Amino acid sequence: MTTAPRDLLTPLEREPIAFAAGPWSAEIRGGEVDDIRFRGRLVARSIRFVVRDADWGTVPRSVVGVDTTDHGLVLHGHSAGDGPEVAWRLEIGAGDTVFEARVDASIESPFDRNRIGLVLLHPTGVAGSSLRVIHPDGTETATEFTVAIAPHQPAHDIAALEWSTQGVAARAVFAGDVFEMEDQRNWTDASFKTYSTPLSRPFPVAVRVGETISQSIRLECRAGDEGAATDDGRPALRLGATLTGQTMPRITALASSVHTGTPSPAAGLVVEVDPQHPGWRESLASARRDAGERPLDVRIVVGEVAELAPVVAVLTEWSVPPASVAAFDRVDHVATPDLLDALAAAVPGVPVLGGVRAHFTELNREQARITSWRGPLTFSMTPMMHDLSGHQLVEALDVQRDVVRDARSIADGRPLRIGPITLRARFNAVATSEAGLAAEPATDDRQGADSLAAWVVASVAALAGDGVESLCYFEERGPRAASGAAAVALGWLAALEGCDLVDVSIGEPLAAIGVDAGDEVVVLVANPTDTDVALPPIPGLRSAVDARGSALEPGGDLVVEAGAALSLVLAR
Repeated sequence: MTTAPRDLLTPLEREPIAFAAGPWSAEIRGGEVDDIRFRGRLVARSIRFVVRDADWGTVPRSVVGVDTTDHGLVLHGHSAGDGPEVAWRLEIGAGDTVFEARVDASIESPFDRNRIGLVLLHPTGVAGSSLRVIHPDGTETATEFTVAIAPHQPAHDIAALEWSTQGVAARAVFAGDVFEMEDQRNWTDASFKTYSTPLSRPFPVAVRVGETISQSIRLECRAGDEGAATDDGRPALRLGATLTGQTMPRITALASSVHTGTPSPAAGLVVEVDPQHPGWRESLASARRDAGERPLDVRIVVGEVAELAPVVAVLTEWSVPPASVAAFDRVDHVATPDLLDALAAAVPGVPVLGGVRAHFTELNREQARITSWRGPLTFSMTPMMHDLSGHQLVEALDVQRDVVRDARSIADGRPLRIGPITLRARFNAVATSEAGLAAEPATDDRQGADSLAAWVVASVAALAGDGVESLCYFEERGPRAASGAAAVALGWLAALEGCDLVDVSIGEPLAAIGVDAGDEVVVLVANPTDTDVALPPIPGLRSAVDARGSALEPGGDLVVEAGAALSLVLAR
C-alpha cells in the first residue's frame, strides 16, 4: 500500500498501530485493518467494519479503546452520524496460516440502513488472477478478477473465495451474512470489494435499538519459503519519441460555488445548472462573467426534455455562444439520446457532449445508451467516494490509468472530456432520498495541502493521452479550489495545452508527463509518496523548479522531495 505524504493523511492515519503475529503483519488506521501481509506479501488491502445509511453515506467511525489479547487486538469503536449510532467490537488475531477478523455490533439508535457489516478489500494487483467462488450451498463457480473494470458485480452469493497473489495461495471464508463482490475501480478506489448484504435484497431497511450484528472474515494463506519480490531498480528519467497527435489536454475548472480567493489558472470553465434550483440563472451568469474570453462548457441537469427550454433561451441570447453544451438526466445522470437530440436542435452549431455527469461507473454500466451519440463523451471522478483516507487518494492515481484505458475503449474513437475531478463527491450520485439528493458537497482541508501539487501532476500523467481533450480539476476559486503549490502545478499544466506529448518513463514511485516545446522538452515530475526520491543526473537539464517556489540546482542527483511537483526544462 502506497504511503501518502503526511499533509494528505487524515488525523486517524497519522498514528497507525502496527500489528505483527508470526508471518502476518498489518496496520490499524482508525478502525481499519489495512495492508494485511503474509510473509511480507500483500494479500488484502483492508478489512473494515462499515455502516452505510439510507443514501449510501458511510457513517463516520471512531475507535474509543484498544485491548491486547494473547492472539491479537480488540478495537472498541463507535459509528455515529446524523441519526445512526452503532457500537462495535472488532477483534483481530493471527496464527501460522490464518488471519481472522470478527465484529460484534449493537444498534444504539433507530435509523434506516443500506448495509452494516464487514468488507474485505482486495488489492488491484489481483486483476487478471483466477478466482474460485464457493457458494453457501457448497457449489462452486470459476471466474476471475477481471482486467477490464467490471460494470457489475463479478461474484455473487459468496461463502468463501479462493485465489492466488504474489505466490500466495489465499482463501477467505465469510460468516454472518451472504457476501458479494464489486469492482471499486469504477469509482477509482484501489480495490475489489467483497461486502455483506447482497444488493438484490431490499434497501433501505429500518434497524431498531438493541439489534445486533456478528460477522467474521477468515483469511487462510499458504506460500513457499522465498521472500517477497522486491524491485530494487532506481527511478531514472528517460525521454522517448514525440507522440505526434497526442497533445496536452486543456486544463479547466468547475465554476465556483464560493467566490473568494484567487482564481485558478484554468484555461476554461465548466458550469452545471439545474432549472429546478432557484439560483440557476445567477449561477449561469456568474460563470459567464468568470469565464471571460475562456471557453465555457454549460451542462444542464433536467428531468425531461421540456426543462431544457428556459436554459436554452438564456444561452441563445448570448452574443458569444458557449463552447459546448450537455444535458443529463437528474435521476440516473446519463445524457440520454432524447436529451442530446433536443439540445443539438435547440443550439445548432454548438458542440454537444454525451456521457454521464457522475462517475465512470455510470459510463461503464450505461454503454448501450450512449452508443448512438458520436460526439465527445464526459464523466467525472472523485477518489473519495467510499474512503476519505490519504492512502486511497494516492492509490487512486494508478486506478485512473485503468479508468481512462477502459473509457477509451467505450468511446471507440470519440473524444473524452474528463471531469470535474474533485477530491470529494460534488453530489451524491446514489442518494435514495430527497435529503440525500439535496445535500451540499463537503469541503476537504487537503485542497490547500502542498502535496496536492504532486497529486495533480500525477493525475494528469495518468489521464492525458490519445483522445483526451480536456481535464477539469476542482472549482475555480474558494475552499474547493486548488491553492498554493497545487495552483502553481495547474498553471504549469494549463500553459502546455496543445503541445505534443513526449514518451516519458521515470519509474515508481514517481510520475512524469512531458511535452515537446521546440528546442526543449518540458517535463513535470511528481512524487505523491511520503519518501524523498533521488534521480540520477539528467542530461541536458537546464532548470528545475519546485511548485512550492524553490529552484533546484541542475547538476548531480536531483532530489524529488516527498509530495513535491517539479517543472524541468531539458535541451532537446
